[in-house]
Amino acid sequence: MKFNLQISKNSQQVVFKRLLLMSGEIQRQVAEEVDKSTKAIRTEARARAPRDTGRLARSISIKKFNDGLTGVVYTRTSRAGSSSGVGYAHLVEFGSGAFYSPPKGVGKRGGGGPYTPASRGMLGAWSERKNLPAFPVARGIGMRGGVKGRPFLFPAFEGEKKSFQRGLRRAIWNRGVLRFARRRAA
Repeated sequence: MKFNLQISKNSQQVVFKRLLLMSGEIQRQVAEEVDKSTKAIRTEARARAPRDTGRLARSISIKKFNDGLTGVVYTRTSRAGSSSGVGYAHLVEFGSGAFYSPPKGVGKRGGGGPYTPASRGMLGAWSERKNLPAFPVARGIGMRGGVKGRPFLFPAFEGEKKSFQRGLRRAIWNRGVLRFARRRAA
């Protein structure tokens, strides 16, 4: 069986114009869904982040690319002389040394092996807040082989993944294609 669909030039222009309008509507709906999910991941990651000073939770941020179609949840890292981020989020998330355990799909760059932190810097500041001597704490971490991870970002992502996929399907089909078709048919 063979079907031949013939569309006049005027009809082609109308169809292409409607397809462009529809893709714009779908793009807006998808961007809204991406925005909603990235905010949900950021909120959940902040709630899961271990608290001492609260800097780790405050460093969790969002960036958007591709006209809002791509959202990234990340932790800001510290720059010299700045207190806007943290330089240890990866150690909290994945652990360190022998305890380094990234989820599937994340490379093992720099992981494994002995880990001996410096007793100055962030570990020294933490030790002071806890009223502990810095050197023995650093030595204990080194002798133990590192620190176990306390994941906060990846579990937040995994928890939102199914909801995002459902919302994306809804945004593309129900709120995009069907709404546009109903509006044009009326």
